[in-house]
Amino acid sequence: MLKQDPTPYGTMGDRDLGWMLGAFIADGWSSGGRTIGYAKLEDSKRDEFVRIMRALHQNFTVNEYAGVPKKGTNKLGVSKKIHLNSSSLVKYMAQYKCLNDANIEGRVALRKQIPQDVLQNGSEEMLFGLLSGLLDGDGSMVCNMSTGKPRYSAKYSTSSTFLRDSFLTLCYRLGIRCTVLTSPPRGHSKEAYTMMLSTVDMHTILGKLTCLGERECKIIAEWEKSPPAKDDLDMVPMSTEECKVLKKHINSIVDGSLHSVLSRTKKIGYRVGRKILQRHMAILEEHTPALHKRTLETNTVWRTITSITDAGKRTVFDLEVVGAKVFAVNNGLIIWDTMGMHVPISQAAVDEAYEFMPSKVLESPRDLSIMLTPSMDIQIGLFLLTAKSRIRDEKYASIAEAKKAFYANKLDISDVVTIKGKKTTLGLALVREVLPMDVAIPTEGVTKANLGAFMKEVVTKHRKDFNDIMGKLSKLASEYNYQSGVSLTINDLKTDSSVVGPLKREISAKFSKLKSKKAKIDFLVNVNSKLDKENKKWMGKHVWDNNLALTAVAAGKPGVAALKQLKFMPLILKDSSGQPVPVPITRSYSNGLTSSDYWAASYGARSGMIDRALQTSEPGYFAKQLLSVVDKQVIAKEDCGTTEGITLDFAKEGKSDFLWRYEAKTNKLIDDAYYRQLEAKGTPVKVRSPLTCELSEGVCAMCYGAHENGSKAQIGDNVGMTAGQTLTERGTQLTMRTFHTGSVVESGSNYATSGMTRIKQLTNLPQFLSGKAALANKDGKVESIESNPAGGVNITVSGEKHFGVVDKPVVTKGQKVKAGDRLTAGVIQPKELLDLTGIRNTQDHLIDELRNAYKSQGVDITRRAYETVVRGTTNTT
Repeated sequence: MLKQDPTPYGTMGDRDLGWMLGAFIADGWSSGGRTIGYAKLEDSKRDEFVRIMRALHQNFTVNEYAGVPKKGTNKLGVSKKIHLNSSSLVKYMAQYKCLNDANIEGRVALRKQIPQDVLQNGSEEMLFGLLSGLLDGDGSMVCNMSTGKPRYSAKYSTSSTFLRDSFLTLCYRLGIRCTVLTSPPRGHSKEAYTMMLSTVDMHTILGKLTCLGERECKIIAEWEKSPPAKDDLDMVPMSTEECKVLKKHINSIVDGSLHSVLSRTKKIGYRVGRKILQRHMAILEEHTPALHKRTLETNTVWRTITSITDAGKRTVFDLEVVGAKVFAVNNGLIIWDTMGMHVPISQAAVDEAYEFMPSKVLESPRDLSIMLTPSMDIQIGLFLLTAKSRIRDEKYASIAEAKKAFYANKLDISDVVTIKGKKTTLGLALVREVLPMDVAIPTEGVTKANLGAFMKEVVTKHRKDFNDIMGKLSKLASEYNYQSGVSLTINDLKTDSSVVGPLKREISAKFSKLKSKKAKIDFLVNVNSKLDKENKKWMGKHVWDNNLALTAVAAGKPGVAALKQLKFMPLILKDSSGQPVPVPITRSYSNGLTSSDYWAASYGARSGMIDRALQTSEPGYFAKQLLSVVDKQVIAKEDCGTTEGITLDFAKEGKSDFLWRYEAKTNKLIDDAYYRQLEAKGTPVKVRSPLTCELSEGVCAMCYGAHENGSKAQIGDNVGMTAGQTLTERGTQLTMRTFHTGSVVESGSNYATSGMTRIKQLTNLPQFLSGKAALANKDGKVESIESNPAGGVNITVSGEKHFGVVDKPVVTKGQKVKAGDRLTAGVIQPKELLDLTGIRNTQDHLIDELRNAYKSQGVDITRRAYETVVRGTTNTT
């Protein structure tokens, strides 16, 4: 087992905070929501307690009460009490959680504990201060002279099992071995526990203790001068084979003690004192390296197994710890979990591994965004730290002074005040301490909407330091999110009548007059768009007075669709076929649904359940199909030599569609700087593209461009698999979207064929399509448009009749059309378009339709990924 926890000390607190917490845990209490009490006879301890409290929290009054005389004597009792009166001080102390939440009958002292946060994150100075405060309270240090020689010892007593366990953890953190003695209950009292601290370990840390008791200080001074005690328990195990080897090299005259141990015959090995072995380190290193290593590991303490009993079978739980899989149980016994791992051995493998370090693969090939996304609580913390709420007149000379006001509940983290002569918030001041000055903080704060752009700027300007910067920001955000205490209340869920009132009146006045199903759906979809707009406006307007709005803006949870249903009303839902149900639902889920609303909403619930149960297998099958086609798109040559390409327009394409591609005219790589130059000109740019690469197999590096992090594409890189995985990784989310959104109709979405169904149509190129659009077979003029008696529509173009199965023409009589132009609404059959317009027009159509299909589901993917996939699916070589 380990003598001391190998985890590094944290940075939280100092000696004063540690001593105060130790003293409070030992002899303090909280009562009535307004008083912090502390009882001790010695003036020095009471004065120190008040002094530290004044430094941490100034707003309180102090009352002192003398001890009560014992019967038959004129002497005072064992302690004097002081009361520190302040409700804000009680709240300040409550944050440290010195009482366990367990429901235990009896005295409050039975729930005392050392805060877990302090044990994990406390600095070394704070933890030794904590131990000093505890020893000044219910601890004792004595000097026994019964043998004629001074024998020093230290112990701590408590009746709280929580304090017992946390005290053992504190000793483990400080490297002090500890033995627990249990005293049985007497009368109405509970079991008492006495922790005996190792005299050997205590001797090494006496100089770090800051006890105030007169008796304790005297013993510490004397103990330090005395020689260290012999550590009889510090034994190192030795195998029989190691013993045989050492016997050949150890001289009985030089070291009789070791020779005596080795001379005893034992079948199960030996235990030898570490100090004895340390005299022969050279011999151990040469002949028994394993024993030499065990001797050097001074933090490892060995204990003899005295018995093994069969505990039988029982149900246990395997808890996965994020990061290092290490479990510490039974006073420091370490249990290591195992896992399989590929390790780079050759130099080429090592070089390749370096190229895939987190700082070099930050960008996603999907849309060049940063893949590392903070968790929801950290996103909320970042927003609180960087946003501005109310403007106040307070002035603070330093950040430390503002922090004290924050902890005293006099200041919110987002309040605009004056700090060091500058108008800012405490949050912004703290963020600026870890964030480089050349990285701009959004004026509205770091929200879910601008988080990606904010992180992208950090990467662009400080790529090598990105992990360190975001690590510090995350730690800061996590701390102040917890301190700010954002939580939901019933009031946060109340429906705002100013939002839903006008829409309900519009529905009441117009909906019942509509006759056809289509008219009802169109009306509800239109009202739904208004509701979505009002919903978003409400979120921005009430971010500081409604925690539901705050979490939605800060972290995107709940989403717009979920917030609308929870706070306002679902209004219109889709059935299992994806079609809107023409029944308005005008009550929110927080208010509760009527019977009719419940049955209408059940369509959406059923749709989500069907998608979850039946369609989650489809994306996996689709991925296998697509990847088997695009895996041949490998970088096969540096440059195919073509001057062809595709033209990108700044008005239609985003920045990610231009970046890391080569300009066709100059073969210059478009990076951030060059992109800004091209954007300033505003003219369309012709770029190299996988679609126009002239290689018959694979694609060249120039036509593909650089990778998402700007590194050059190397021969052998399978860019087809990268593009294919980019498209298919979101497949499950697309099929589960109805489940996650409650199947509510979202404004701007196309409730015709969409999602995975449409994507499969575009990549598999089926022979027949339901609801196919009619295309012009030749150039000409539309001469007539007539309804077909059997359904659909007949359109004549320059003497040739075309039949459209969808009765919705998109052309007018007399309009000129070209071969391949759409005549009716519906889905274009790619094979038919290919015959009429050629491969390039068909490829552009497939790319546009794929992008629309993904965007309709809220997924944005860079154009180059579509081009690479379409090149693979339409490859005719």
